[in-house]
Amino acid sequence: MRVAPASVPFGFTGSVLASLVTLAATVLLSLVLPASAPVALAGDGAAAVEARSVPRSQVFAAGRASTESNVALTYQLVDTWADVPRNVVAGRFGNAIDITSAPDGTVYVLAVANELRQGVSGTAEIEALHTLAPDGTPLRLIPLRETFSRPLRVDCGFDGSVFVLGQLAGPGAARWGVARYSASGLLLSSFPLSTSGTPADVAVAPDGRVHVSMAWVQGGFDQIDAYEPDGTLVRSLVPSRMEDGPDQRFSYDLTKLDIDAGGELFVMARAVRPCPSRPGRPRPP
Repeated sequence: MRVAPASVPFGFTGSVLASLVTLAATVLLSLVLPASAPVALAGDGAAAVEARSVPRSQVFAAGRASTESNVALTYQLVDTWADVPRNVVAGRFGNAIDITSAPDGTVYVLAVANELRQGVSGTAEIEALHTLAPDGTPLRLIPLRETFSRPLRVDCGFDGSVFVLGQLAGPGAARWGVARYSASGLLLSSFPLSTSGTPADVAVAPDGRVHVSMAWVQGGFDQIDAYEPDGTLVRSLVPSRMEDGPDQRFSYDLTKLDIDAGGELFVMARAVRPCPSRPGRPRPP
């Protein structure tokens, strides 16, 4: 024997179900977020935020429950942890500024202290190379503070050694130089740059020569210097028409470098200012 279900208007059924769902949600929220209990939300190195629940009577309008939001939250800043020393471990970056990889796939991330945490006790070691396995697993930390006051760029040689460009620590802190590390983090050698100015990047050729692009050269044009691994300056390359740029409309600053396995050098430059017009020069279309 089959009995047909009673016919109930859809609108009435939907209204009853909505009321039951709203009632259940209200009871659950009453248990989880009582009106007088604040909830603290905090993250490592971030600001702590206090969440306070608002009485539900303020969320109900004209006796009708809102199905979109049953609790409204306001936030009040409680505290920050910018002055708390961090545990410095491999894979936990402060401010990552460069990355490179070795022929075996090992990854090196150059990280420096966050500007907001300068002067905080225990943060100096954050300026380091983080060594990671090809799958991202942290391997070791290579501190740089004893060699550099300001690390800038990093590149891996084809033999697996790591070269860091930056301002050298110690007397004459404005000196720029390059340091070479083994894959295990041992400092092998270092040398100051021969050209006075501000470097931009470092790249190592297959023959071991270290190339440094100079974004600004005192009394001259931007150039790329090639050094032997011991720091002997071999030659300086001034890209053609650096004064006017390849299209004779702009002057350029050298920025980034890279060298492939065949020894070919790739240079990135940035247009910085228009050149003055010269008589007889055709204008570009």
